[in-house]
Amino acid sequence: MYFIIGLMVMLSCRPAIEDREITIRGEMIIVDFESIQPYKEGHYIMVDNYKIPHIAVENDRLELPYSMPTTDYAIEARLGEASEGSVRSYKMKTDNIGIAISFLTALSEASRNDSVKYQIVSHAEASLLAKVSLFRADSAEIFIQIPTDYPAKIDKKHFFKN
Repeated sequence: MYFIIGLMVMLSCRPAIEDREITIRGEMIIVDFESIQPYKEGHYIMVDNYKIPHIAVENDRLELPYSMPTTDYAIEARLGEASEGSVRSYKMKTDNIGIAISFLTALSEASRNDSVKYQIVSHAEASLLAKVSLFRADSAEIFIQIPTDYPAKIDKKHFFKN
């Protein structure tokens, strides 16, 4: 009997799958990457149908070309011939401005061959403040999905339509 009660309590405390992600929609989305919390592997932003994950190692870009770095990032370099050379890993810290610019680049590349086009309000805002404000050229709403522990602050705006 106590086993059944304990099992029921344990299952009720486990978060549901829906609670692990946050969905935001708006005509304009503002992503503020300025955060003291680190961006980790497993974090991502899904913009409409484009999932842009954070990766920790540069070589992973071959498999995930539309990606952003994590806060702690590694670049691996092979020294010498491929068959006999050694691999060295250089660790570096990525600042929030670098992550914001990587997000802009990844979204632009991901949507390049699609009919959906995104407009950026200010590239200077991304370069100086690590903040990205974007809207769709066709005025449709943007759907954003992030994990609940994602460090960036995401806000939305709606415009009045005539």
